[in-house]
Amino acid sequence: MVKFILISLLLLNSGISFAQKVISSAGTSAKATSVQLFWTIGEPVVKTFTGSTVILTQGFHQSWPADNQSPVAHAGSDQTVNESTLVTLDGSASFDPDGDALTFHWTSPAGIVLSSATAVRPVFVAPEVTEDTQFSFLLVVNDGSVDSPADQVVITVTKGCVFMDVHVYLEGALVSPEDASQISEPMRTTLNDKLMLPGQTYRDRSGTLVYTPAGQPYNEEPWLYYGTEGAAYDTGGTAEGDAGYPETVVDWVLVSLRLSVSGVPLCRKAALVHRDGTIEIPGGFGCCSLDLSGSYYLVIEHRNHLLVMSPQTIKMENGMIAYDFRMQQSYLDQYVSRYVGQKLMGDKFAMYAGNGEQNPGSTAADTDITGDDQKYWGDRTGRLGFLRSDYNLNGDTNANDQTLWEKNNGLTTGVPRN
Repeated sequence: MVKFILISLLLLNSGISFAQKVISSAGTSAKATSVQLFWTIGEPVVKTFTGSTVILTQGFHQSWPADNQSPVAHAGSDQTVNESTLVTLDGSASFDPDGDALTFHWTSPAGIVLSSATAVRPVFVAPEVTEDTQFSFLLVVNDGSVDSPADQVVITVTKGCVFMDVHVYLEGALVSPEDASQISEPMRTTLNDKLMLPGQTYRDRSGTLVYTPAGQPYNEEPWLYYGTEGAAYDTGGTAEGDAGYPETVVDWVLVSLRLSVSGVPLCRKAALVHRDGTIEIPGGFGCCSLDLSGSYYLVIEHRNHLLVMSPQTIKMENGMIAYDFRMQQSYLDQYVSRYVGQKLMGDKFAMYAGNGEQNPGSTAADTDITGDDQKYWGDRTGRLGFLRSDYNLNGDTNANDQTLWEKNNGLTTGVPRN
């Protein structure tokens, strides 16, 4: 805040008498008795007035610097990393409200040495741990006169396990429930919005509470996967509820790694898929016994979409598998031209919808879309809920699901289910 002070000095002819007073602390004019002064902010003021008595008025502007505001430290986002990997801290989002230059000071836990305690982005090597361990780092910034409050970032170091940075789209959640020819991004979260995901409880058309049994949905044929990733999402069925799912969750998928195209899964985990395609594995992927610098095929399965696999092996980098199925075609069998990978929808790829009958005991293979999948839909049409016959993932098995099935009828993937 800038303050302007105008001081009036009076000289009387009957004798010398000095008096000072502040007649203005802001603005562009002031009036005192019979004298009125005008000025331009920022310029010196000298004004003389002569009357029946001699009065000399002289003023000036005096400004003080604005009050200094404390800077704000941002130590960056929390991270989860493998032991013995290089970690970068990031304080670049720190700022000073007054625009002053900042200096940085990091404080690290005992035993961890930063590349520089005064750098904006210092690095360190994650220590070896016997179990998953959290380490807290503090950042304080200074604007030349004032320290900021400390900001904390937590780095979780895990015992040499696999991490995923994977994205995938589901055709059923990209199309309009009323018109399968209409596509929009990001994916819809209709099942979640209607409280129909596993562990959630909704009310049907009659107002009756309907509970979808908790747990990830791949504990039946053909997957027979019994992981507990979905156990934490559970309302118990006594009242309507979202079971704690993030509002961006679309559905569950099954993620696995293979050494070869037809190889058996080395590790499998059920995962949440979010509306932007992000795969989230509750509790992490684990699989700590794998070679964390090895190369693997990545497979994604869904309960009513054709499974997909990366076209080549993906090399792990410090235990991280990174792949985006949305941006590139999935595996195609070079020897069988009729096999498909993913559907190109606009400028993104998505898994084909319509494969509800995936039981290996059915008359058709569980990796294609055929009349068996139409029959599977037909036997359940008119039902609500979390069903494999709900091809457009809107919680209602109806004619719009058959329309989506018709678009993909006859398609087969070359990815073997193992």
